[in-house]
Amino acid sequence: MENRNTILSHLYMDGVYNEIEDRHNPLFAPTIHEETYRYLSAIKSVCEQHGANLILIKIPNSAYPQTYEATWTRKKHDLAVEFAKKMGLPFIDFKYDIDCGIDYSRDSWDGGGHLNLNGTLKVTDALGKWISLNYPEFINHKNKTIEQKLPLYKELKWTCELQLENDFLEYLSKLSAPNKELVVFFSIQDTGLAESKEDEKQALSSYGFKTNFHEISYGDSFIAVVDNGIIRYECTSNREQSHSYLIDENTKVNLYSAGWECANGTSISINNIENAIRWRGLNIVVYDKTANMVIDSVCFDFLDSTINNPRRDNHAINKMRFDYQYYLYEHPEAVK
Repeated sequence: MENRNTILSHLYMDGVYNEIEDRHNPLFAPTIHEETYRYLSAIKSVCEQHGANLILIKIPNSAYPQTYEATWTRKKHDLAVEFAKKMGLPFIDFKYDIDCGIDYSRDSWDGGGHLNLNGTLKVTDALGKWISLNYPEFINHKNKTIEQKLPLYKELKWTCELQLENDFLEYLSKLSAPNKELVVFFSIQDTGLAESKEDEKQALSSYGFKTNFHEISYGDSFIAVVDNGIIRYECTSNREQSHSYLIDENTKVNLYSAGWECANGTSISINNIENAIRWRGLNIVVYDKTANMVIDSVCFDFLDSTINNPRRDNHAINKMRFDYQYYLYEHPEAVK
């Protein structure tokens, strides 16, 4: 759309036809306000006073300018390059100058407008390499505060990566991480595992389950509890089923599962609070015993190949993430 720079109008008035062209008003033409120069000049001055290097960076995004005003385009890139030269500042464009390998279906939480953790890690890695190459004096720089907080960051990073993982095989692999005290609850609804692929069935078997997943039908239910890597309960039935499990004396979990042909439902409630996504497929809830909280809830729909699979409640996930972050900073001794 940004290339439609000629306004072409067909005007009929009083029986007279005119074809009007205007090449002076391009569509989605980028501009930089004069106030931007003033603010950036002030920021540059402060950086110079403190011996800091100011670098302009553009994080990659991909969308339509008609629907998302901040969509980055080649014209905006070219204008930004000239702007940076005028200001005497380095400019890194991670969309047009440096390819970070961004896959917007996996590395963005909204399809291209904003990066998620996966995309941020790719950009951060590329930025780190650029800084190391252009500012080698930073390579051996040590910061005690960062070193102290790094274990907390790595713990939170692992949890965020789990909450963002969309690949079923990778997700099961992450659940087997060492030094994690997790209770993982499984419950299927509707078609459940009947449409899962061969490698997905194999991954479940490798995880430790004894169920023959090749024999599961649309009408079957499935419930499982894995506590610290040990399967404490596992049951498949051609009828709806339920099971209760005590994580500790104060935490009771009630599970329910029913396939498409037998009531069709699912539930994973902890102390009477529902935590399952309750969607068609395999519902999974991950509970951290050290923090005494749920850190992820997801449903893998083996019939859905769109960007909506797997399904999560983003609002609930964001709350889990913040709650877990606060827990880590209040209990640094819990980080192994």
